[in-house]
Amino acid sequence: MEAVGVKTQENNEQTILLYPERGDVSFKATPNDEWKKVTVSPTVIPNQSIVQTGIGKASVLLPDNSSISLEENTEITVNYTPQAISVYQNLGTTYHRVEALITGKTYQVQTAGTLAAVRGTKFAVKYDIKTKKTKIAVTEHKVEVSSIPKTVGTTTIPAQIVMVEEGKTVSIEVKEGIQQGKPTPLLIIDTNKDPEMKAYVEVEKKIDIELDSIKKEHSSEEDFRKEIKRVLFD
Repeated sequence: MEAVGVKTQENNEQTILLYPERGDVSFKATPNDEWKKVTVSPTVIPNQSIVQTGIGKASVLLPDNSSISLEENTEITVNYTPQAISVYQNLGTTYHRVEALITGKTYQVQTAGTLAAVRGTKFAVKYDIKTKKTKIAVTEHKVEVSSIPKTVGTTTIPAQIVMVEEGKTVSIEVKEGIQQGKPTPLLIIDTNKDPEMKAYVEVEKKIDIELDSIKKEHSSEEDFRKEIKRVLFD
């Protein structure tokens, strides 16, 4: 695995930055490329890069100041345009801090069985590739979560759509050979009743409080971006 590191140009507003926080962090620009181990923080990565953590942790800072935290054993693909941000999460756990979006702009996170669409909020996504279960815990505002339509034989299982509010966690499990063409129910519970998700989001919420306080003091997006880097990555 090749080691790589390229310092960012601070004046490049369309730069996607990868911050290896500890341990094994790598990326590749296309699915056919070799994995490149990241040794420099921050490292500029191309759009549509695949980012992977092993026994390590990392964060991605997007041009609009939205950020994604990756826990250990996590893999995502990031696609950024000024009109739409999409993240495909192949496995693992992420936390998303989404800046308020302009009219018409979208932010979506997809796993193998679930799609989460937001306008500007904070939430965690956990996808277990072994059990094919997705959990989404919302810590601010609301997130629209839908299952992915699936065809079983000649029957199409329609998508289910739910609105998950702050303090709630939704779970969905992708099952093979869905019985009688019935969709898998989307289960919503209080996040406090899910020890795993509760423990994870409580740590991230402490950082949210600090960032929210800083944002009130900085009206400039550029100044706030510098503070995000300081709080999350320095």
